[in-house]
Amino acid sequence: MDNALQIASGPVQAIVRAGALHSFSVDGHEFLPPFDGKYAAGSVLSPFPNRVNGGRYQHNGTSYQLQITEPGNQNALAGLLGGKEWEVVGHQPDALTVRTTLDGSDEGYPFLVSIEVSYEVSASQILVTTKTTNTGSRPAPYGVGFHPYVQVPGTSLNECTLLIPAASMLPVDNRQIPLGTKEPVAGGSYDFRAARPIGETVIDHCFTDLTKEPDGFSYISLSAGRAAITLFMDVPFLQVYTADTLPPDGYRRAIALEPQSCAPDAFNNHMGLSILDPGDQHIVTWGLRVTRYPVDRRP
Repeated sequence: MDNALQIASGPVQAIVRAGALHSFSVDGHEFLPPFDGKYAAGSVLSPFPNRVNGGRYQHNGTSYQLQITEPGNQNALAGLLGGKEWEVVGHQPDALTVRTTLDGSDEGYPFLVSIEVSYEVSASQILVTTKTTNTGSRPAPYGVGFHPYVQVPGTSLNECTLLIPAASMLPVDNRQIPLGTKEPVAGGSYDFRAARPIGETVIDHCFTDLTKEPDGFSYISLSAGRAAITLFMDVPFLQVYTADTLPPDGYRRAIALEPQSCAPDAFNNHMGLSILDPGDQHIVTWGLRVTRYPVDRRP
């Protein structure tokens, strides 16, 4: 599936290409930057989000070596779905479901899983549901993440206000690998539990211990003036990246708000890691909603 597929409902439109969310607009206002597939924008990150330290891990007493896809830090980065073929399972005017598989042929991941992603637009939001099934005959280590960059149209990132209702973050080493501890954000540079301006703050950290509302979702918002875009998610980890290391065409143009079912390097630290037995399913839900500010918390 290489061609762009569009779904729409009233003023809301979205475009999906090769499983990745490329565009989300309301009334013609684009809330995702035009990265055209670069920088993992909109990608599904499976069977691991973020990084695996040195690409090495152990599972059930066996050592595995993933391909090194972040040469500068010598890590495996952003999962194994890059370049995979996606099959269209269903396509309606306002909804799309696509599917791909990990067939056991990837270096360092000899497990069989099927990943099905559904996108649905309505009102002023897009809802994304990912269902993963272990189709193999042995337990598989598994995590999933998503890499949407978001923006408030017509504003710079430095002008925006950010809300992250997270009590903790994960300190990392100089290769962006978690040190295995959690650090309270209270009173520090990364305390965004009350919405405040981003300014020139540089963020490339994973947050956790997020407040969940009664509906089971955590709500993260980016706003400027009276406009806001809100990420809602039912997973316990959020990677936030202010795009400070991207080339000039991407530098601080938007912020990556990345829902993750597990922590970076979960294949080694096991924080949030799922072990899928044969036939097991793993379901994650998240979405984006354009709102007025303060945030309307109903997805």
